[in-house]
Amino acid sequence: MGRCDADALQLCENGQWSNNYVSCPVGCVDGASQCDSVVGLSAGAAHTCAVISTGSIRCWGDDSRGQLGDDATAGGLQTRPVRVTTATGLGPVDSICAGGNHTCAVSGGQVWCWGANQRGQLGNGTFDDASVPAMVAWGDAASQVACGSAHTCAIRASDGALFCWGAGDDGRLGVGGRPDGGSQVGQDQATPVMVSALFGMGAVSRVALGGAHSCAIDVGGHVWCWGYDTYHQAANGQTSPWNPAPVEDAQGEHLVADELHTGTSHTCASLPGSGVVCWGSNFDKQHGGGTVTFGTSVPADIVELDGFTSVTTGADARHACGVSPDPAPALRCWGNNDHDQAGRTGPTPQAAPTAIQGVPTNVVVSVATGTGHSCAAFGGSDVRCWGWMLRGRLGNGSNQDQSAADAVPVVW
Repeated sequence: MGRCDADALQLCENGQWSNNYVSCPVGCVDGASQCDSVVGLSAGAAHTCAVISTGSIRCWGDDSRGQLGDDATAGGLQTRPVRVTTATGLGPVDSICAGGNHTCAVSGGQVWCWGANQRGQLGNGTFDDASVPAMVAWGDAASQVACGSAHTCAIRASDGALFCWGAGDDGRLGVGGRPDGGSQVGQDQATPVMVSALFGMGAVSRVALGGAHSCAIDVGGHVWCWGYDTYHQAANGQTSPWNPAPVEDAQGEHLVADELHTGTSHTCASLPGSGVVCWGSNFDKQHGGGTVTFGTSVPADIVELDGFTSVTTGADARHACGVSPDPAPALRCWGNNDHDQAGRTGPTPQAAPTAIQGVPTNVVVSVATGTGHSCAAFGGSDVRCWGWMLRGRLGNGSNQDQSAADAVPVVW
């Protein structure tokens, strides 16, 4: 029996993938019990990408800037998943991130990016869009890559140093200084630059990017943020936030967190053990609870999210999703709902986590949120999306300017 050929995957009735070597639902490798499956999702403004267990990538939605990586003619879209080409050397990937109109992946420690590049967010030394994956002009291996609306950051695996590239305005690259002091400050960067450690941020373990702000967790678990701060989404209290600065909790202590979730203009953090705190804009109820409207620089405890897992939002999203705890676990969303992306017929924002209809009750593997749409993977090839159909966002074969509050299956 041969190993699954990722170029010849077929959808089995049981929601798993097979190929010409075997028949469903037999495993594709000797001794295996399952075929290939979706192991991760990430959503940009109007596109979504899935990592397959073989290490290949499928993407769907808007392809106007080459963000699907399928070497298609510029200006197009794909209403069903297409394979990201490996013709330029991209190998099996470990993880992906989708930005506004670009996508990046880590493969064998190397960072590859494709799509929009008008701000240098692909990091390949040019400002030209790319419809195929191109390796970032960086000689180091990465442990993680994160995508913002028009900037990208990666953690150097060897020492936890953080490097960023792309749009440089609003201090989102964290290169330090002031707008009038230093050649890199405020400028777009087409190759990676090291993030400043002026205020003491050292090695980091996680990084998350919003619309125009950035946050990281250092190896000690402490949260740092920088960049655009009009709604206090960077929470660092600086007049000119071009350097990473500590995020303080309600007691004035340096906030400690396990995970970060950055949206267009807000940030949330999952705390050790349990609990979620949020800061920044809550105009669209994207905190999932609390009383803040315009914005807060102090992380607020969101009691409505206690015990939630798989909390996620996106750099181009003003809504979020997560899995509620026992005794009634369910995939729930909240926040901006102008295209039903929070799971109810809009356009009223969902102030409290709302159960998504049309999804299975089994374990949620991955969740992704974009501009007006949401997607989730439920094991095997079972991926379902809801929200705005325009530009093929839902991957169900539709490009209509309509919305779906109930989840619909992605058509492979």
